Amino acid sequence: MTFHDIWNDPVWSKVIGGLIVIAVSGILGLLGKVSGFPKRFWQPALRKTHAYVSDQSETADIEYPLKYYIEAINDSRKCVAVRVSDYASNAVTLQKFVPNTLQAMMPDGWHPRPNTTDSVALLPNQRCRAWIGIDATKFTKNQVEALEGRIGTLTLTANEKKISFEL
Repeated sequence: MTFHDIWNDPVWSKVIGGLIVIAVSGILGLLGKVSGFPKRFWQPALRKTHAYVSDQSETADIEYPLKYYIEAINDSRKCVAVRVSDYASNAVTLQKFVPNTLQAMMPDGWHPRPNTTDSVALLPNQRCRAWIGIDATKFTKNQVEALEGRIGTLTLTANEKKISFEL
């Protein structure tokens, strides 16, 4: 019996195919243990695109007139569920921490509008934004802009992975 006969045999070809699958799985498993390859490849990744202060004292939102917005993009290769998790104050205090301040960018603008929600699902390369309500009795828009980089740390959760952004 030659290798050609074994390869074309209905039983032995399946045995050889199974051994190949086992060998490839073992190699990928070993790579995963050594470098974290599969897990690292599929980790949620949010990247801050930009941040800005919005003085809304003359608009409809009187409850939080001074807001600091952060926009982030989903750099993952899969969909992620994003939530606002925490804010740690550095130089700027909040009026009150509000976790349901998220919106997702759609082709026709930010949604939901005019309100926000506590979580959004983002496709790869889709953007979201969240805001924190700056204490308008202590800070002005110009003061907050001057403190950028020292405002505080906003933590978002993407598929249960905490990602912190220095504001």
